[in-house]
Amino acid sequence: MMKRRKTVPALLLTLSLLISGTIAAEEGVQVKLDGELFPLSRELVMQSGRTMIEVEDAAKLIDGQVEEAEGLITLTAPDGSQLVYKPDTNQVKAGQEWVTIDQGAIKNGYDQYLPLRWTLEQLGYHIRWDEQTRTISISETKGSGQFVLVDEADLTEKEKMFVEKVVKEPGVYRLGDLYVIARGQTPHPGYGLELVKQQMSGEQLLVYVRLTEPEEGKLYAQVISYPYLVGRAKLPPHVTMVVLDAATGKRLFSE
Repeated sequence: MMKRRKTVPALLLTLSLLISGTIAAEEGVQVKLDGELFPLSRELVMQSGRTMIEVEDAAKLIDGQVEEAEGLITLTAPDGSQLVYKPDTNQVKAGQEWVTIDQGAIKNGYDQYLPLRWTLEQLGYHIRWDEQTRTISISETKGSGQFVLVDEADLTEKEKMFVEKVVKEPGVYRLGDLYVIARGQTPHPGYGLELVKQQMSGEQLLVYVRLTEPEEGKLYAQVISYPYLVGRAKLPPHVTMVVLDAATGKRLFSE
């Protein structure tokens, strides 16, 4: 069972959001989990351009537990995976190491909030935002062996440095569960990469990627570009990820 904390009336929460000046409620935003509307006990809020979810809502969403002790917030998933946050810092412990992210946990009165996208992606969920319906759609991918694209802003500094280092040469690169599929240097931004589909085949996750070409008749700034895809794949033991050219079915970039 989740450990309950003191609650604060909605009016007081709204006032505290207004007074702080840096935290703003995300009004009218709804959350869906696997296609079903997920009820939130607290509104989502924005902090430094990041969507934040109240800690107990986060725990209920993953069917996990949250504990607040000794100034730390520990979020535990059903499989035992844990994320430990130092509120009002950008420090998070994922696994055995403390890492720095762009936006960590925050306090707001009696309530505490976690970065929604970063938290859920770390636990194996895929997040999609629909601007038209103002809906955050969440689906679980852990255990399914999927390659899930991630927001580069949510990477650790070590991961960002890794991406910057490898994108200039064509290939598929790995750092832990992070994968970078890089096309290498192109003369302008008209060239790109597109994730088409993926499937399990024995002990391989086959990821099909299309090499996209410039649109006919469209003018592009002649600026050297380095197209790439970055994502995570939390694979079961003995399963490897193989990236294939969607047009030919052959290994992309001769991995």
